[in-house]
Amino acid sequence: MKYEFLTLIILAMCVFVPVNLSAQMGLPEELIDIPTAYTFQRGDLGLDFRIYDAGGVMSKVQLGIVDVLSLGLSLSIDGMIGSGQLIVPKGRPGIIAKLRIIDETTMKSLPTITLGYDDSLYANFMGKGVYVVVSKEISVSKMFFHVHGGINRPMESGAENVWVNVFIGGDWFIVPQFALIGEVEPVYPYPAGAKPQLYISYNFGFQYMPISNFRVGFFTKTRLGTTSLFVKELHVGYITKLF
Repeated sequence: MKYEFLTLIILAMCVFVPVNLSAQMGLPEELIDIPTAYTFQRGDLGLDFRIYDAGGVMSKVQLGIVDVLSLGLSLSIDGMIGSGQLIVPKGRPGIIAKLRIIDETTMKSLPTITLGYDDSLYANFMGKGVYVVVSKEISVSKMFFHVHGGINRPMESGAENVWVNVFIGGDWFIVPQFALIGEVEPVYPYPAGAKPQLYISYNFGFQYMPISNFRVGFFTKTRLGTTSLFVKELHVGYITKLF
């Protein structure tokens, strides 16, 4: 019960933390499932909620400690919505950390490069674990898009036979309020076992930001492996300035 209680606290934070329109989404900190090289700015509090299979909900809370470092926690609860039993698959919150090494806004000739760690269990699939990700913004007329690519290695028990994986993705802002997003990544069920099954996940969808610090997205995921999975998810994100 203590983990369900923690999630309720996070939900309450989303409701009662005052809206501060000076806090803006800015550069995308993550796409659908893959991280980007961009981090939260100092004092930014980010809240993210994802509704996945069978009424499961994953909650994330992340804080920008300084401009180049953000830390956070996540918690997945199966059966949060509906009549199913509440289950915390991993039994504890996940840990999230991002440290930006190179910033493209100050070093124009280079992309943004970030080191990160994320062991969030999400829809019964392992988190990224340790990763390095590279991002670059490209402008075309009044539109702009970002390309992202990285490598990762899950650190969960049962992932000992998993080697370094490669993931790629991109977001295209047709207008500042609306973006199309796509990504390709390898994912592994949790627990993976002695020979973890590999899925290649093709994720697509769109994101809409009616105001500068709130977003909602609808995404589809086609996971191809020994068996194929097709899932649909709703993501909601919110950001406010704490200090």
